[in-house]
Amino acid sequence: MTFDEEITSFGRYLRQIRLEKRISLDKISEETKIGKNSLRYIEAEDHQNLPAEVYVKGFLRAYARVIEVDEEEVSRRYRLSLEALENAADKKGAGPLLRSRLWLYLVMAVIVLLCMGTLSIYWAFYFVQQNQAGNKNGSESAIETVSEIQTTGSAKPVPLKKHPESVAEKWVLKVKAIEKTWMKVINDGQIPKEYTLNPDDVLTLEAATGFDLLIGNAKGLQLELNDKPVRILGKSGQVVSLKIP
Repeated sequence: MTFDEEITSFGRYLRQIRLEKRISLDKISEETKIGKNSLRYIEAEDHQNLPAEVYVKGFLRAYARVIEVDEEEVSRRYRLSLEALENAADKKGAGPLLRSRLWLYLVMAVIVLLCMGTLSIYWAFYFVQQNQAGNKNGSESAIETVSEIQTTGSAKPVPLKKHPESVAEKWVLKVKAIEKTWMKVINDGQIPKEYTLNPDDVLTLEAATGFDLLIGNAKGLQLELNDKPVRILGKSGQVVSLKIP
């Protein structure tokens, strides 16, 4: 292994410390609720079979906590490994992995732009219709008032209509732990937060648009959204991702 490979190694670094401390993969999997196959991909630094970067960082931090090593050091090594991988892909004319990711980002950007354009057209049309309806109602009210003045010689006061204020719906997610597990939560697209829950722990989260969850144990949690149960599909110990609502 060269010096550059040594300082950018994150999987081999974790595996070496695990073996030195005589900790089995079964114990790591049990403590972190991460599948053994995913742990093997981490130790082998198999980027193609690893999930998205945000999930891998969560896996690495959980792994590092179990074997008691610096989480930031493992994250730093992972970032350096990604940079080295991308640099190598650039030298080879952008490898299949990098190209596939670039295409994915491009497709996502196009979808977002199309959605924004569609929403802009919808709201513009909506406001034009509202303005036209308001102008029409105002004209009709003025004509009726003038008619009353001409007929009776006095204008009757027109009562103002009260419009109830619209109350924005808020999503409240209640999380109850059945078994020990970890969970990563993204509220309204904000910075992800990580939690490690023990049995009977209860966590209440709020969001305006919804939640993106990464759960380390599919059978370890019970979820309720606005007092309604949310079903989690998966086996015990299986890592699952969930978008709510």
